[in-house]
Amino acid sequence: EWAVGPWPNSWRPPYGHYNPTTAEAAGDVGLATIMWTENTFDYERTSANAVYWATMDVAGRDAIVLMHDGVTSSSRSENGLWQLTRPTADAMPSIIADLQDEGYTLVTVSAIIGGDPEPGEVYFDDNPVYCPF
Repeated sequence: EWAVGPWPNSWRPPYGHYNPTTAEAAGDVGLATIMWTENTFDYERTSANAVYWATMDVAGRDAIVLMHDGVTSSSRSENGLWQLTRPTADAMPSIIADLQDEGYTLVTVSAIIGGDPEPGEVYFDDNPVYCPF
């Protein structure tokens, strides 16, 4: 723990794919499976402005909004060189400030569910996508 910090109490499965076996395995190492209630599809967006509006359109009380901090977009600059941008990361300061200005308080999953998530449990899965293996 001294090198990486405390062990997390939850995880989001890649692509949202899981099955009862993976949820149980997560529980065996102390993790609850946390899904999302809203999706910004930020991985399809190429600008911070597009990510901003996609997020503002779905944000709401008790929403768990799926976003990806490592999403990159590439385009050619005026000098013809490829440049990488991080539209989601670039949009976050404005998203946070504007949501707070609208009266929202950004909280943890534990605050939304009223306590620590229970290892092995799956939360906020209204549209399950089960992994077949």
